Amino acid sequence: MGKKGVTFDEKRERMLKIFYDKKEVFNLKELETLGGKAGVISMSVKEVVQSLLDDNMVEQDKIGAGNFMWALPSKGRQIRMKKLDELKNSIQEIKTQKKTLTQQINNQLKDKPESSERLEKMQELRSLISQIQEGQKRKEVLKSCSKGFYDECCLKYTGLRDSINQITDNIFMAKSFLLSRNPGLSSSEINKHFNIPEDLDNI
Repeated sequence: MGKKGVTFDEKRERMLKIFYDKKEVFNLKELETLGGKAGVISMSVKEVVQSLLDDNMVEQDKIGAGNFMWALPSKGRQIRMKKLDELKNSIQEIKTQKKTLTQQINNQLKDKPESSERLEKMQELRSLISQIQEGQKRKEVLKSCSKGFYDECCLKYTGLRDSINQITDNIFMAKSFLLSRNPGLSSSEINKHFNIPEDLDNI
């Protein structure tokens, strides 16, 4: 297995360590030499140091015709603590937003009036389920009848089953849409609010 290369973050840490350990002021040429000894190829030192300058981890000043750089461990700790605080605040804001959004969705579902169309569909579904269950009970009895009569009943049964499965699929699609748009909701909450049986499934 080949030797794993040094990542950009590791290069940053190594260059920072040079500043912190030596506590001196350097120009770019000196940093390229020291970086090479620390395992950071000289061609990438400029890019790495520039990223540290951009993040205010390293200071730079122009003295005469040259640019000189240095870094203080105390400032590095301050910057890290500041970033940590910012991340904590960001996480807390996200949690608060999620809680607020979830509460709003729950309130909307709770306060939403019963839709006559939805009630009609649910009633239709219950009726179809009842019919299919009755049809399943009669199926064994019908086997003793003539083949033509039995085939006719099976055809009606199949059509009834397809109708139920179509409505069931529509309900599942609607639930999936609600869940994808409202991460705070659970399938059980939707079932409870819309009076959907927990064991609802295709026949």
